[in-house]
Amino acid sequence: MALEEASEQLYNNLKDKGIASSRSIFMTEIMDDSEISDHIHLRYNLGIILERPLTAELSGLYRTKKHQRQKYAKFIHKGTHQSCIDFYSKIYALWMLEVGLELEDLPTLEFYPHYDDSSLHDEILTEIYIPVR
Repeated sequence: MALEEASEQLYNNLKDKGIASSRSIFMTEIMDDSEISDHIHLRYNLGIILERPLTAELSGLYRTKKHQRQKYAKFIHKGTHQSCIDFYSKIYALWMLEVGLELEDLPTLEFYPHYDDSSLHDEILTEIYIPVR
């Protein structure tokens, strides 16, 4: 999967530069729904929450970003990336309809608190934050 490869490249690149550490939290910002957009038009931002403020200059594809405060519905998934996609279907088809929350038109955030290059791909812990009103 291209996203997994890009994630590993980002993590290893930042680790090699001394920017990421074992305490850094890896994340994605998902702007598009894969059920609506075709895969070539999906927009994701990959990032790392740093242990301490960044002192080095960023160049190339790297940027810093701050998120404003927002209300989120939080979910925790443990398993493969494929089973996480199935988990999203359950969230939107079942849970969101039952609780009656209105979705906010903002990116969904995923955090991987234990991500590193030795992560077991079938036991990935994913914290999912879906923006709601």
